[in-house]
Amino acid sequence: SSDTGKTFTLVNNDSNNMFRGALNDSTLIAYKYSKIFKKNVIQKTLDWGKTWNPYFIINGNDTAFRKENYNFSLINTYDDQHAWLLGDTLNGCHEIWCTENGGDNWQRVQCANVNILINLNVVSAKRLYNIGNTTFMVNPKPDASLIVARDYGKTWDSIHIDKISKNNINPSISSIAFSDSMHGLLSYYKNIFKDTSTFLLRTEDGGYTWNDMTERGLNNMCYAKATSQQLGFYIASAKTYDGTNQHYYSKVSFDNGYTWKVLDTLQHTSFSFKDAEFGMGIQYTKLISYLDLFTGFPPGFASNNDLIKPLKTEVRIYPNPAKEILNLESSQDGKYECINISGQILWSGIAKANQTNTFSISGLASGLYFMKFTSENNTEFKKIIIE
Repeated sequence: SSDTGKTFTLVNNDSNNMFRGALNDSTLIAYKYSKIFKKNVIQKTLDWGKTWNPYFIINGNDTAFRKENYNFSLINTYDDQHAWLLGDTLNGCHEIWCTENGGDNWQRVQCANVNILINLNVVSAKRLYNIGNTTFMVNPKPDASLIVARDYGKTWDSIHIDKISKNNINPSISSIAFSDSMHGLLSYYKNIFKDTSTFLLRTEDGGYTWNDMTERGLNNMCYAKATSQQLGFYIASAKTYDGTNQHYYSKVSFDNGYTWKVLDTLQHTSFSFKDAEFGMGIQYTKLISYLDLFTGFPPGFASNNDLIKPLKTEVRIYPNPAKEILNLESSQDGKYECINISGQILWSGIAKANQTNTFSISGLASGLYFMKFTSENNTEFKKIIIE
């Protein structure tokens, strides 16, 4: 589709071509089993799948992408350069490969000994959330944990959520969504064999601690990020049971998950939003799935007082005082400028959210400087001492 999903054109009917991610507006990467090479290979297309380039073969004898396991792989993309590919386990380590040049070359990540069940293409692909260079992914195994891939998949971590697993039988995380790298929502079943309702938690520290929320029955959560025209919101499907029939809704929260409004009474199985103005949902009815395009809220549904105010951009500069190098990290994309006390701009650039920008300051004289950081939400000045 080249018109935001209004129409679709078939470009490839090869069912073995397992698409997993877009690098930019026209470039995709995918994997498939090659009868020629007798192993799984990675493909790349520059024209939305109309033509595919020669295979990129993952080198190495200890590769997990074998014919019998190709359904158990997952590709995740961040931007037009960075992506990772996850396979199964050999010798206690997961097969994880990363690319930093748009899929032209792949490097094996050193043993990632985290608890990931090999069922990812079916379950976790629908519960995977990228924030900057970090990915939060639900562990399909019902042990109430998140898998976190940091630095574009180079390091991995498993976060066990005690609040869910305590006093619950076979708990299962159903969906997650994050508004930024620190703030997010998570829904879960207390008992996957008995409970029909889901419970809601909220985090403000990147998933390490969670607090209970009052809303129940939410699933398939998604965050629509703010634009210049529309501030951000959470959207989710919801289900209630009156003792006889199940009732389905879609709900929206304009206050970071504290309260929710019913948007419609349709059964949505998933949502995907580019931002708060462009989104899609899959509607299920009478054994058929339909693609719905988001066209905005009904008149009077959302007022300016309802909408989430963009969270203040968090900017971290270290070490401070500094001698040889200076690092800058921010929670939002923005422009940085290093300014001396005379107001002269020494250098400037664009910082991506949740990435480390490192500067050499060995040529600067000792004294006081300022770092100006401007994002969509605010402008902030930080004092810097150069020793």
